[in-house]
Amino acid sequence: FKFAVTNQIYSNGSVKWMGVTEMDPSGDSPLIEVSPKTQVSFTVTPDVGCELLRCSVKYALGTVSVTENGTTFSFTMPKSDVVISPVFEKTEVPSLSEDGYYNIYNENTLKWFSNQVMKGNNTIKGRLMNDIDMAGKPFSPIGVGTVLDYNVSTLSQKGFAGIFDGQGYTISNLTIG
Repeated sequence: FKFAVTNQIYSNGSVKWMGVTEMDPSGDSPLIEVSPKTQVSFTVTPDVGCELLRCSVKYALGTVSVTENGTTFSFTMPKSDVVISPVFEKTEVPSLSEDGYYNIYNENTLKWFSNQVMKGNNTIKGRLMNDIDMAGKPFSPIGVGTVLDYNVSTLSQKGFAGIFDGQGYTISNLTIG
């Protein structure tokens, strides 16, 4: 038996199969056919100005365990069709000052900074450039927790070991979750 692997329709990024040929590369939902217990690998690439938040592989009985190494993911094919679901978000990358600090001006650059730490870049330096009001905007803590579910197979704590210079400015109405 062979089962189908499809990509959920998404925007702001792409999925590329490694070591297999797509059966329907021109269709709305790229498809490959794979035998059970076969190792399947793929890369997920965000478009310019976007960031990968999470990537899951689901089938009828739940979620498949996925190994992640940077932007390369792999899993063992179950005895079922699966759907790969990457989630991308448009991002605003903060400017980098001459002294190596990322200048954080708004909620988007603050989220980018937090995401970088969650991805393992935990020694970066950030500098708050003005007050930021986070009212009604979800936020994942910098360096703690797994709210973004970035690494689907090993959701580990990522401690922040960099520098965050608030310069006396305030981040108000911050809700973690």
